[in-house]
Amino acid sequence: MDIFKLRTDRGNLNAYLTISSPDEGEQVDIDMVKKYLEDSSVVHGVDEDAIREMIEQQQWDRETKVASGEETVPGEDGSVEFYFDAEVDLKPKLKEDGSVDFHDLSMTQNVVKGKHLAKLIEPTKGEPGKDVFGDTIHPREGKPARLVSGKNTGFSKESEDILQADTDGHVKLKYGYRVEVETVFYVNEDVDYSTGDLDVRGDVVVSGDVLSGFRIKATGNVDVRGTVEDSVIEAEGDVLVGGGFLGSGKGWIRAGGNVVLKFVHNQNVSAKSDIYIGEESLHSNLEAGNSIVMNKGKGVLIGGKAKADNSMEIKCVGNDQYVQTYIAVADNAELCDEIENLKAEVSAVDEELDKLIHKILGVINQVYWSGWTSQYRGYCQSYEKRAVNLFGQTNDMIERIDKLDGEIQISSKDAFIKILKCIYPGVRIIIGGVKKKNNDELGSTVFRIKEDELVTTDE
Repeated sequence: MDIFKLRTDRGNLNAYLTISSPDEGEQVDIDMVKKYLEDSSVVHGVDEDAIREMIEQQQWDRETKVASGEETVPGEDGSVEFYFDAEVDLKPKLKEDGSVDFHDLSMTQNVVKGKHLAKLIEPTKGEPGKDVFGDTIHPREGKPARLVSGKNTGFSKESEDILQADTDGHVKLKYGYRVEVETVFYVNEDVDYSTGDLDVRGDVVVSGDVLSGFRIKATGNVDVRGTVEDSVIEAEGDVLVGGGFLGSGKGWIRAGGNVVLKFVHNQNVSAKSDIYIGEESLHSNLEAGNSIVMNKGKGVLIGGKAKADNSMEIKCVGNDQYVQTYIAVADNAELCDEIENLKAEVSAVDEELDKLIHKILGVINQVYWSGWTSQYRGYCQSYEKRAVNLFGQTNDMIERIDKLDGEIQISSKDAFIKILKCIYPGVRIIIGGVKKKNNDELGSTVFRIKEDELVTTDE
């Protein structure tokens, strides 16, 4: 009987069988199905219980999984074992007067010539699987790790997997798993027309000021002992400014690590880790990948926008003139927008599904009065295919929405804004997408998310 239809998915990991409704008098038994599968070369992972259930419950014209293969176990990627701290967080101490203690920075990890810096760990091959035809499925082998010999480093003569220092200095991990031993670039004056712009591989130390219009770019840390005017400082590491950062708003400090300032006036600061400000932030834009900390000195934030991914700790926000000030932690605005767009798409797909269901019901009604024809069968197959596609789209979008909701909940679960002394009216607060305008003058307060609401606590 030509009533069997077999389909395998991509990679032949699963086999699906459809049994057409047998004609009157015809019988279907499990041995017939097993013989058909064997003739079709499906020999591995056959599910006799699923086949038996199909026959006993007469699940005709419905696709059922009747065989399953064995998935592969992918190999583990190679890795690098570092013999130094590859993720140093530079967190200098701030004095009570707001100045930075540059004598206790721990900026370097000193190494001597010949010291081992890192070792490559080889990847594994993984474990093979098997498809429903009994063929071996080869696993994805682990990818080798990347370890690059940078400036003043080289691979050991005893082992090509060991990287060592070729000179005395301080070691750092650069982008692309490149390890370098560096020296420091010093500027014993202001950064101005006498120096021009600086583009340095490594650390930069400026004894004076950085004047308006100039740029410093460094692959390491930037340490400015004076003030920074309307200029741009970009560092893959940390940026420290012993004085302040001020100007007309044309300046930028961008750091791949922390930013430490005495004060910032009408400027822009971005750090992938933390921002520490000793005295005050006035009408400035602050963005921190982790935290904004203003718990020393004055610790005052007035005007502008301050955003941090995880937390803020500030002495005082706003002032008695009710200057509009914006503070946000775990804002997730982009994720919220994506969720709203996905919900709109799900609604549109649901509407199309409703229309499709009405069409299917219309065909069923016609079949009832006119009998089953090839034309109606074609309609149903077309509608069924479209419905399966739409259901798949809906499931994918719902899974994405659930994932984004989970990310928002995780990011905002432990997020907080801690006010040590006072917060004034006119301050707009956002935590995890929940917004609130502060209308009262409050003392020591902590803002958190509780049951999707922004609440205040003493701790």
